Amino acid sequence: MLTRRNSGDQWTKFEATTLLNAIRHAPVLHPERPYVLQLGERAASLFELGPGTRYERAGVNRLLYCGTALANLFLAMRVLGWRSTIELAGDGTAPDLVATVKALSPAPPTDRETLLHRQIERMHPYWAEPSEWVPDSAAVAKLVASNWCPGTELRLLSDRTAAMEVARLVLHAGRRMDGDRWCADELAPWLTPQQTTPVAQLAGQFGPLATMAAEPYTDAVCSIAARLVADPILVVTTSGDTPRDHVLAGAAIQNARLSASAFGLAIRPVTRLIKLDEVRDGLARQLGHGVYPHALLRIGGVPTHV
Repeated sequence: MLTRRNSGDQWTKFEATTLLNAIRHAPVLHPERPYVLQLGERAASLFELGPGTRYERAGVNRLLYCGTALANLFLAMRVLGWRSTIELAGDGTAPDLVATVKALSPAPPTDRETLLHRQIERMHPYWAEPSEWVPDSAAVAKLVASNWCPGTELRLLSDRTAAMEVARLVLHAGRRMDGDRWCADELAPWLTPQQTTPVAQLAGQFGPLATMAAEPYTDAVCSIAARLVADPILVVTTSGDTPRDHVLAGAAIQNARLSASAFGLAIRPVTRLIKLDEVRDGLARQLGHGVYPHALLRIGGVPTHV
Protein backbone atom coordinates (compact mmCIF):
# COMPACT_ATOMS: atom_id res chain seq x y z
CA MET A 1 0.00 0.00 0.00
CA LEU A 2 1.40 3.38 -1.00
CA THR A 3 -1.44 5.69 0.06
CA ARG A 4 -3.90 6.32 2.82
CA ARG A 5 -6.36 9.15 2.34
CA ASN A 6 -8.18 11.53 4.67
CA SER A 7 -11.76 12.45 3.84
CA GLY A 8 -12.28 15.88 2.33
CA ASP A 9 -8.73 16.07 0.98
CA GLN A 10 -9.80 18.31 -1.96
CA TRP A 11 -7.56 16.58 -4.50
CA THR A 12 -8.99 15.69 -7.90
CA LYS A 13 -8.43 12.19 -9.24
CA PHE A 14 -5.85 13.53 -11.71
CA GLU A 15 -3.96 15.39 -8.97
CA ALA A 16 -4.00 12.41 -6.62
CA THR A 17 -2.73 10.15 -9.41
CA THR A 18 0.07 12.59 -10.25
CA LEU A 19 1.22 12.69 -6.61
CA LEU A 20 1.00 8.92 -6.26
CA ASN A 21 2.92 8.31 -9.48
CA ALA A 22 5.68 10.59 -8.20
CA ILE A 23 6.47 8.31 -5.29
CA ARG A 24 5.89 5.18 -7.36
CA HIS A 25 8.77 6.31 -9.56
CA ALA A 26 11.08 7.08 -6.64
CA PRO A 27 14.12 4.76 -6.53
CA VAL A 28 13.82 1.56 -4.51
CA LEU A 29 15.84 -1.50 -3.55
CA HIS A 30 12.80 -3.71 -2.91
CA PRO A 31 9.14 -3.76 -3.95
CA GLU A 32 8.46 -3.11 -0.25
CA ARG A 33 8.90 0.65 0.11
CA PRO A 34 9.79 2.19 3.50
CA TYR A 35 7.07 4.86 3.38
CA VAL A 36 3.40 5.52 2.77
CA LEU A 37 1.75 8.62 1.30
CA GLN A 38 -1.21 10.32 2.96
CA LEU A 39 -3.20 12.98 1.12
CA GLY A 40 -4.78 15.68 3.24
CA GLU A 41 -6.34 19.08 2.67
CA ARG A 42 -4.04 20.62 0.04
CA ALA A 43 -1.18 18.65 1.56
CA ALA A 44 0.65 15.38 0.95
CA SER A 45 2.53 13.69 3.79
CA LEU A 46 5.08 10.89 3.84
CA PHE A 47 5.04 8.50 6.79
CA GLU A 48 7.84 6.06 7.52
CA LEU A 49 6.81 2.43 7.82
CA GLY A 50 7.81 0.38 10.85
CA PRO A 51 11.28 -1.05 11.42
CA GLY A 52 10.29 -4.55 10.33
CA THR A 53 10.77 -3.79 6.64
CA ARG A 54 13.35 -5.39 4.38
CA TYR A 55 15.13 -2.05 4.19
CA GLU A 56 15.91 -2.22 7.89
CA ARG A 57 16.94 -5.86 7.75
CA ALA A 58 19.23 -5.06 4.85
CA GLY A 59 20.82 -2.29 6.89
CA VAL A 60 19.72 0.38 4.43
CA ASN A 61 19.01 3.88 5.67
CA ARG A 62 15.25 4.05 5.15
CA LEU A 63 15.17 7.80 5.68
CA LEU A 64 17.38 8.28 2.62
CA TYR A 65 14.75 6.55 0.54
CA CYS A 66 11.99 8.57 2.17
CA GLY A 67 13.98 11.62 1.04
CA THR A 68 14.12 10.43 -2.57
CA ALA A 69 10.32 10.12 -2.55
CA LEU A 70 10.02 13.57 -0.96
CA ALA A 71 12.00 15.17 -3.80
CA ASN A 72 9.65 13.59 -6.35
CA LEU A 73 6.58 14.61 -4.36
CA PHE A 74 7.66 18.25 -4.24
CA LEU A 75 8.20 18.33 -8.01
CA ALA A 76 4.80 16.73 -8.60
CA MET A 77 3.15 19.40 -6.47
CA ARG A 78 4.90 22.10 -8.49
CA VAL A 79 3.89 20.73 -11.90
CA LEU A 80 0.30 20.65 -10.65
CA GLY A 81 0.62 24.42 -10.45
CA TRP A 82 1.07 25.03 -6.73
CA ARG A 83 3.61 27.13 -4.90
CA SER A 84 4.69 24.61 -2.31
CA THR A 85 6.63 24.31 0.89
CA ILE A 86 8.24 21.31 2.58
CA GLU A 87 7.74 20.90 6.32
CA LEU A 88 10.06 18.32 7.83
CA ALA A 89 8.88 16.44 10.89
CA GLY A 90 10.60 16.92 14.19
CA ASP A 91 8.16 18.03 16.88
CA GLY A 92 7.42 14.45 17.96
CA THR A 93 3.63 14.74 17.64
CA ALA A 94 3.61 12.06 14.92
CA PRO A 95 6.69 9.84 15.36
CA ASP A 96 6.33 8.17 11.96
CA LEU A 97 5.78 11.42 10.01
CA VAL A 98 8.72 12.19 7.72
CA ALA A 99 7.61 15.36 5.94
CA THR A 100 4.62 17.20 4.51
CA VAL A 101 4.47 19.06 1.20
CA LYS A 102 1.85 21.81 1.39
CA ALA A 103 0.20 23.58 -1.54
CA LEU A 104 0.10 27.28 -0.64
CA SER A 105 -1.18 29.16 -3.68
CA PRO A 106 -1.44 28.73 -7.46
CA ALA A 107 1.89 29.26 -9.26
CA PRO A 108 3.13 27.78 -12.54
CA PRO A 109 6.19 25.52 -12.42
CA THR A 110 9.51 26.68 -13.82
CA ASP A 111 10.89 25.16 -17.00
CA ARG A 112 13.49 23.31 -14.94
CA GLU A 113 10.87 21.84 -12.60
CA THR A 114 8.84 20.66 -15.57
CA LEU A 115 11.94 19.09 -17.13
CA LEU A 116 12.89 17.27 -13.92
CA HIS A 117 9.35 15.99 -13.47
CA ARG A 118 9.50 14.51 -16.96
CA GLN A 119 12.65 12.66 -15.92
CA ILE A 120 10.70 11.10 -13.02
CA GLU A 121 8.20 9.54 -15.39
CA ARG A 122 10.91 8.23 -17.72
CA MET A 123 13.09 6.58 -15.08
CA HIS A 124 12.79 3.05 -13.77
CA PRO A 125 12.48 2.89 -9.96
CA TYR A 126 15.36 0.43 -9.68
CA TRP A 127 18.89 1.82 -9.87
CA ALA A 128 20.59 1.12 -13.19
CA GLU A 129 24.34 0.94 -13.67
CA PRO A 130 25.69 4.00 -15.54
CA SER A 131 27.40 3.37 -18.84
CA GLU A 132 31.04 4.27 -19.51
CA TRP A 133 32.00 7.79 -18.49
CA VAL A 134 32.75 10.24 -21.29
CA PRO A 135 34.61 13.19 -19.72
CA ASP A 136 32.38 16.26 -19.43
CA SER A 137 33.53 18.54 -16.61
CA ALA A 138 30.95 21.19 -17.51
CA ALA A 139 28.08 18.74 -17.00
CA VAL A 140 29.51 17.64 -13.65
CA ALA A 141 29.81 21.28 -12.54
CA LYS A 142 26.16 21.84 -13.50
CA LEU A 143 25.19 18.74 -11.55
CA VAL A 144 26.96 19.99 -8.42
CA ALA A 145 25.33 23.41 -8.79
CA SER A 146 21.85 21.91 -9.28
CA ASN A 147 21.49 20.83 -5.65
CA TRP A 148 18.68 22.77 -3.95
CA CYS A 149 18.26 20.81 -0.72
CA PRO A 150 19.00 22.96 2.36
CA GLY A 151 21.82 21.80 4.62
CA THR A 152 23.21 19.44 1.97
CA GLU A 153 26.15 19.63 -0.39
CA LEU A 154 27.53 17.63 -3.30
CA ARG A 155 31.32 17.51 -3.06
CA LEU A 156 33.51 16.36 -5.91
CA LEU A 157 36.15 13.87 -4.81
CA SER A 158 39.18 15.16 -6.70
CA ASP A 159 42.01 15.29 -4.16
CA ARG A 160 44.41 12.39 -4.66
CA THR A 161 45.21 12.06 -0.97
CA ALA A 162 41.50 11.81 -0.18
CA ALA A 163 41.03 9.34 -3.03
CA MET A 164 43.73 7.07 -1.62
CA GLU A 165 42.09 7.10 1.82
CA VAL A 166 38.63 6.49 0.36
CA ALA A 167 40.09 3.59 -1.65
CA ARG A 168 41.31 2.02 1.60
CA LEU A 169 37.84 2.43 3.07
CA VAL A 170 36.18 0.89 0.01
CA LEU A 171 38.49 -2.13 0.16
CA HIS A 172 37.91 -2.44 3.91
CA ALA A 173 34.12 -2.31 3.44
CA GLY A 174 34.27 -4.91 0.69
CA ARG A 175 36.15 -7.28 3.00
CA ARG A 176 34.07 -6.52 6.11
CA MET A 177 30.79 -6.97 4.24
CA ASP A 178 31.81 -9.96 2.16
CA GLY A 179 28.66 -11.91 1.33
CA ASP A 180 26.43 -8.81 1.42
CA ARG A 181 24.99 -8.80 -2.09
CA TRP A 182 23.80 -5.17 -1.91
CA CYS A 183 27.25 -3.97 -0.91
CA ALA A 184 28.89 -6.19 -3.54
CA ASP A 185 26.62 -4.74 -6.22
CA GLU A 186 27.44 -1.16 -5.21
CA LEU A 187 31.20 -1.72 -5.04
CA ALA A 188 31.59 -4.07 -8.02
CA PRO A 189 32.92 -1.40 -10.44
CA TRP A 190 35.75 -0.68 -8.00
CA LEU A 191 36.51 -4.18 -6.72
CA THR A 192 36.38 -6.43 -9.79
CA PRO A 193 39.70 -8.31 -10.18
CA GLN A 194 40.51 -6.97 -13.64
CA GLN A 195 40.80 -3.47 -12.17
CA THR A 196 43.83 -4.34 -10.02
CA THR A 197 46.80 -2.33 -11.28
CA PRO A 198 50.42 -2.77 -10.13
CA VAL A 199 51.72 0.04 -7.94
CA ALA A 200 54.57 0.71 -10.35
CA GLN A 201 52.10 1.75 -13.05
CA LEU A 202 50.50 4.32 -10.73
CA ALA A 203 53.65 5.93 -9.34
CA GLY A 204 53.39 8.81 -11.78
CA GLN A 205 49.77 9.47 -10.85
CA PHE A 206 49.99 9.20 -7.06
CA GLY A 207 53.71 9.62 -6.38
CA PRO A 208 54.71 8.68 -2.80
CA LEU A 209 51.06 7.96 -1.99
CA ALA A 210 51.29 4.80 -4.07
CA THR A 211 53.75 3.29 -1.58
CA MET A 212 51.83 4.47 1.50
CA ALA A 213 48.91 2.04 1.04
CA ALA A 214 48.87 -0.61 3.77
CA GLU A 215 50.37 -3.97 2.83
CA PRO A 216 49.46 -6.59 1.73
CA TYR A 217 46.83 -4.83 -0.38
CA THR A 218 48.88 -2.03 -1.92
CA ASP A 219 48.04 -2.88 -5.53
CA ALA A 220 44.32 -3.21 -4.79
CA VAL A 221 44.15 0.12 -2.93
CA CYS A 222 46.01 1.96 -5.67
CA SER A 223 43.82 0.41 -8.34
CA ILE A 224 40.65 1.55 -6.57
CA ALA A 225 42.13 5.02 -6.04
CA ALA A 226 42.92 5.25 -9.75
CA ARG A 227 39.28 4.49 -10.53
CA LEU A 228 38.11 7.09 -8.01
CA VAL A 229 40.07 9.87 -9.70
CA ALA A 230 39.48 8.64 -13.27
CA ASP A 231 35.68 8.82 -13.05
CA PRO A 232 33.95 11.62 -11.12
CA ILE A 233 32.68 10.75 -7.66
CA LEU A 234 30.43 13.03 -5.63
CA VAL A 235 30.00 12.81 -1.87
CA VAL A 236 26.57 13.73 -0.50
CA THR A 237 27.06 15.51 2.81
CA THR A 238 25.02 17.34 5.43
CA SER A 239 25.94 19.81 8.15
CA GLY A 240 24.05 17.78 10.78
CA ASP A 241 23.29 14.15 11.53
CA THR A 242 19.65 14.17 12.65
CA PRO A 243 16.81 12.23 11.00
CA ARG A 244 15.90 15.44 9.16
CA ASP A 245 19.42 15.56 7.70
CA HIS A 246 19.11 11.98 6.48
CA VAL A 247 15.83 12.82 4.72
CA LEU A 248 17.38 15.89 3.09
CA ALA A 249 20.38 13.83 1.99
CA GLY A 250 17.98 11.44 0.28
CA ALA A 251 16.26 14.35 -1.45
CA ALA A 252 19.67 15.58 -2.62
CA ILE A 253 20.45 12.13 -4.05
CA GLN A 254 17.21 12.05 -6.01
CA ASN A 255 17.60 15.62 -7.24
CA ALA A 256 21.09 14.67 -8.45
CA ARG A 257 19.66 11.62 -10.20
CA LEU A 258 17.01 13.66 -12.03
CA SER A 259 19.39 16.51 -12.86
CA ALA A 260 22.02 14.07 -14.12
CA SER A 261 19.49 12.57 -16.51
CA ALA A 262 18.60 16.04 -17.79
CA PHE A 263 22.33 16.70 -18.39
CA GLY A 264 22.85 13.42 -20.27
CA LEU A 265 24.48 11.71 -17.28
CA ALA A 266 23.52 9.00 -14.80
CA ILE A 267 24.41 8.39 -11.16
CA ARG A 268 24.48 5.34 -8.93
CA PRO A 269 24.62 5.90 -5.16
CA VAL A 270 26.93 3.91 -2.91
CA THR A 271 25.45 3.88 0.60
CA ARG A 272 25.95 0.45 2.14
CA LEU A 273 29.60 0.95 3.11
CA ILE A 274 28.64 4.10 5.05
CA LYS A 275 26.65 1.91 7.45
CA LEU A 276 30.05 0.90 8.85
CA ASP A 277 31.02 3.39 11.56
CA GLU A 278 34.73 3.20 10.75
CA VAL A 279 34.05 3.95 7.08
CA ARG A 280 31.76 6.87 7.82
CA ASP A 281 34.22 8.28 10.35
CA GLY A 282 37.06 7.90 7.86
CA LEU A 283 35.12 9.76 5.18
CA ALA A 284 34.19 12.47 7.66
CA ARG A 285 37.86 13.02 8.51
CA GLN A 286 38.59 13.63 4.83
CA LEU A 287 35.73 16.11 4.53
CA GLY A 288 36.43 18.22 7.61
CA HIS A 289 34.86 18.98 10.98
CA GLY A 290 31.07 19.12 11.16
CA VAL A 291 30.48 17.41 7.81
CA TYR A 292 28.54 14.14 7.65
CA PRO A 293 28.70 11.84 4.59
CA HIS A 294 25.65 9.85 3.49
CA ALA A 295 26.48 8.51 0.04
CA LEU A 296 29.04 8.39 -2.72
CA LEU A 297 27.61 9.04 -6.17
CA ARG A 298 29.27 7.31 -9.11
CA ILE A 299 28.76 9.28 -12.32
CA GLY A 300 28.64 7.86 -15.83
CA GLY A 301 26.71 7.97 -19.05
CA VAL A 302 23.02 7.19 -19.46
CA PRO A 303 22.47 3.41 -19.05
CA THR A 304 22.09 1.51 -22.29
CA HIS A 305 19.65 -0.87 -20.58
CA VAL A 306 17.88 -1.22 -17.23
